[in-house]
Amino acid sequence: MGLPFWGMPAHLWIGGKSYPIDTDFRVGIRIRQMMWEPYYAAHPDRLLDAVRHLLFRDGSIPDCGDTELLCAVVWYLLDGRVEREGILRRMTADSAGGASERFRAGLEEGEPVFSYLWDMPALYAAFLSVYRVDLLTERMHLWQFDALFASLPSDCPLSRTMALRACPLSSAEDGDARAALAAQKLAVRIPDDETLHRMIRQTTAQ
Repeated sequence: MGLPFWGMPAHLWIGGKSYPIDTDFRVGIRIRQMMWEPYYAAHPDRLLDAVRHLLFRDGSIPDCGDTELLCAVVWYLLDGRVEREGILRRMTADSAGGASERFRAGLEEGEPVFSYLWDMPALYAAFLSVYRVDLLTERMHLWQFDALFASLPSDCPLSRTMALRACPLSSAEDGDARAALAAQKLAVRIPDDETLHRMIRQTTAQ
């Protein structure tokens, strides 16, 4: 569905009940980040608890099964673009996976070309230069943020970086071109999860 003209959801319908949610884009981004953090991968129950307390407002925390909650939250994080039945099928393909793995199954396919943690300075600069929006002070719905993000011009630095990450080596014509492309991709690659979070912990500890 994406960004409908008739409004964006301020509630999630779960287990036959409507629950108010905090729609600020920072909350949605934080939940997306948590799904990839090694800590929550090792403690899936705490991930679910954190999602319940971050996303749902006014103390209205859903008392339902984990899978039902996960489907509703992933539907919201995907801007309503995927039907809940499709999300459920992807999540239950490996029913032995924990909450973090099932969140990821619902959200991502293929190699990531963007990281909120690694690319946040470039994202901040892109919104400020293109839209004159200061992400440090602006308040907007997650779906509104995602629509603006998806519409960043192709010539802005962040868009060029993402395009380079997505570019397959097979697109290069010969060995020299592939070597040059590989070097360019290496220069803009996103560190693996463990390295990225270790660097962040070291930075915040200083």
